[in-house]
Amino acid sequence: MTINIAMTSFPRRITNCVKVINSILDNTIQPDRIYLTLSHLEFPNYEQDLPSDLYRLVMTSNRVILNWV
Repeated sequence: MTINIAMTSFPRRITNCVKVINSILDNTIQPDRIYLTLSHLEFPNYEQDLPSDLYRLVMTSNRVILNWV
C-alpha cells in the first residue's frame, strides 16, 4: 500500500506548512510522499518566497515533494 498526501497552501498560511508536515511525519503510519502544491502566481520568486525552514525541509526530505503550478 502506498500512502500519498497532497497539500496546497497560500502566502498567508505558508508559515504553517512545516508544522503540519512535521505533524504528519510524526504519525505512526508514515506517508510515502507528501506533495505540496504551490502557485507560482502567489509565489512569483518560487523557492525564494518560501520560509527558510520549509525550504530546508523540502530540500532534505525525500518524502516531501514541492510542485509548482
